Amino acid sequence: MVQLGLPLRRLARESALVAAVAAMAAGCALKTPPPHDAVVAEALPKSTVIPPAWKAEPGAAAVNDDWLKSFDDPTLEAIVAEGIANNLDLRQAAERVTMAQQGAVVVGAQLLPQVGVKLGGRTTRDGPDAAPGAEA
Repeated sequence: MVQLGLPLRRLARESALVAAVAAMAAGCALKTPPPHDAVVAEALPKSTVIPPAWKAEPGAAAVNDDWLKSFDDPTLEAIVAEGIANNLDLRQAAERVTMAQQGAVVVGAQLLPQVGVKLGGRTTRDGPDAAPGAEA
């Protein structure tokens, strides 16, 4: 029986690991994706007609802030409210805005005139009664 040294065992183990990872990666390879039309045909009902281009009329009114209420669906409003409340990206973006505002305040404060006061005092006694440690 042949005994492999420690470096050879490690090399064999690493080679087996690399081969296993390569085999798993090859198993994840996908075939070519289906064409766009096939995906749309499978996803939508047959009666759905998709226009070639989406466009608004030139005189169309602006979108209101409460456009969601126009659907008159409390379930939809609850789902959207829950999504907004639990959306980590929105919370992170809001915190970044807050941090930027605070940074602007700090930088802006450095641009304002600054006034400082320094107060100090010192006394000295000259003469024969100015012995070290003498009280006045």
